[in-house]
Amino acid sequence: MKEFKIDLRHQFRSFREGFYILAWTIGAAIVLPFFMRDIDFWTMFVIFILFWLVTSVGMSLPFHINYLKTNWRTKLIVDNHAKTIRIIKSGQVFNYNFSEIKITRFILGHYRPDRTKSWTPIPFDYYGYLKIETDDNKTHYLTSLMLDPFNSPLPINNTEYEFPIIWKK
Repeated sequence: MKEFKIDLRHQFRSFREGFYILAWTIGAAIVLPFFMRDIDFWTMFVIFILFWLVTSVGMSLPFHINYLKTNWRTKLIVDNHAKTIRIIKSGQVFNYNFSEIKITRFILGHYRPDRTKSWTPIPFDYYGYLKIETDDNKTHYLTSLMLDPFNSPLPINNTEYEFPIIWKK
């Protein structure tokens, strides 16, 4: 049995492109003064950090808040031997067999198999979620802040390539 809940490891994994952009930004701030004269290092450093905050943090924050709100106090327990899952959400317990659920994965469109992934870093690149629809007409969402939607512990029935923000209906 494996247990999944919101943890720092998955939060860092979801935001890893933002950390790559930060590394490139700091690297550029360190290297650029060697090639350009009369540049104040600290002013440039502050401008680069503000650029990073707007582009990376600002673009990822809506996903992060949306996913935190969705999976706050949610726990998933997967038993692959018995082929069952248990979802504990705000004290309520839901038990399902794999045969009673349909799982759709939502990730960005540039992960489609027929597309070549661009080299351009996208701050919210590794955000994604699983939508679990059950036979008793309930819907549960499991986000990348608690599990890896690219290497899911659950069997995926369908993958949707779109903007991975959760719009509950």
